[in-house]
Amino acid sequence: MCACTDFEQADMDGLYKRFMQAKTEEERKRCVTEMALAIEQARLKEQGKSHD
Repeated sequence: MCACTDFEQADMDGLYKRFMQAKTEEERKRCVTEMALAIEQARLKEQGKSHD
């Protein structure tokens, strides 16, 4: 499904773990924002590859 690299997958796993361990709402929001940005960047990279 997702053509994520191993690095991106590992990063998402790390962010997800941080999200699950977050003690405050602020920490959770930060993790969600980082995950959304990582997903968006991966999507843009894939779009760039398909236009070559």
